Amino acid sequence: MVHVDIIVLYSLSAQAVNIFDEALEQGMTGKTWIASDGWARSPLVRQSRYIPIIQGTIGLEFRDVKHELLEDHLLNITSSTHKGLWWSQFWSELFNCSTGHVKSEKTCNGSERISRELYQNKLHGPLIAYVRDAVYASAHALHTLLICNS
Repeated sequence: MVHVDIIVLYSLSAQAVNIFDEALEQGMTGKTWIASDGWARSPLVRQSRYIPIIQGTIGLEFRDVKHELLEDHLLNITSSTHKGLWWSQFWSELFNCSTGHVKSEKTCNGSERISRELYQNKLHGPLIAYVRDAVYASAHALHTLLICNS
């Protein structure tokens, strides 16, 4: 029989509750749980009956990071300064207009610009830090591969 002291659980709170119910039934106490963002702060799992199971849980969450350089960049571009297939789709979806690559009833006039409110409500979110980190990690990995002599 394998002895497990640490349990990593990536799930939503509803599924975590089902697992905790089973853990209670089996008397699983004294374990360290690593909680994903799907249930780390959920009131569903913080019920008093689960305390013997989840006491000492370590929860992981996304943190919201302000990216001033990215925000400044996005607030200072227009549909006429950033072209190409990806940008065409971006402007078309954001402003419901056509840039040539993507067809729409209304044509983008080139002055479409992302407002601070639009940035805050649609483009900024806690996942942006992880996207940035993933891009940096990929870039560093590719750089390392390119300069590798072995």
